[in-house]
Amino acid sequence: MNINIRKEFDRDLLANWFIYNYKCFWCGKNHWDIFHHILEGSDSILNAAPLFNDDCHIQIHKQLRKKENVKMLLRKTLEHLLVQGYSFNENDIEFIKKHRVYYEEILKDKENEQKNKTKKIKSDSL
Repeated sequence: MNINIRKEFDRDLLANWFIYNYKCFWCGKNHWDIFHHILEGSDSILNAAPLFNDDCHIQIHKQLRKKENVKMLLRKTLEHLLVQGYSFNENDIEFIKKHRVYYEEILKDKENEQKNKTKKIKSDSL
């Protein structure tokens, strides 16, 4: 039997790093009110996505578990934290190692986006 035990997030850590984020990571509405565990079993801040509970967390929870949506939420959380100047701790590094397939895809997507931007800039300047 495979049992996933959800660990609680460190509320002080989340409050510190998400204090200036007002948007739900799913719908973009203001006033998100819950942190969703993107993947089960980790209390890493990288696993936390601020969501609007009634419309986005409860109503579409199954949809949030689809691979493309998990990747999107992980990316939004990672980008938000990096912009804020967050430094990874041991727990975060273990989380990245455990879910490296997602992070490798996120990195690949970022690289492709950068290449496309560069191509567009070059073609616009011609």
